[in-house]
Amino acid sequence: MSDYIMYEKERAEMDYLLSKGYIITKVNEHLNGAIVEFEDPEGTLPKEVLNITNADARKYFSCIIRNQRLKSK
Repeated sequence: MSDYIMYEKERAEMDYLLSKGYIITKVNEHLNGAIVEFEDPEGTLPKEVLNITNADARKYFSCIIRNQRLKSK
């Protein structure tokens, strides 16, 4: 799969969870990417975990985390 298609797939998965109200609560980086945990702040939806391998998608969730922190201040 091309890098761009992989980026679009991973970004779409993250955007879907964010649109349902999830927030990123934990990131575990490793050599092959990152494990990103999403949780519903209200606690009504189950926790979701994505394995993000594309470098551009990892930059994307970094921006999401930054925006989440700015909103919480």
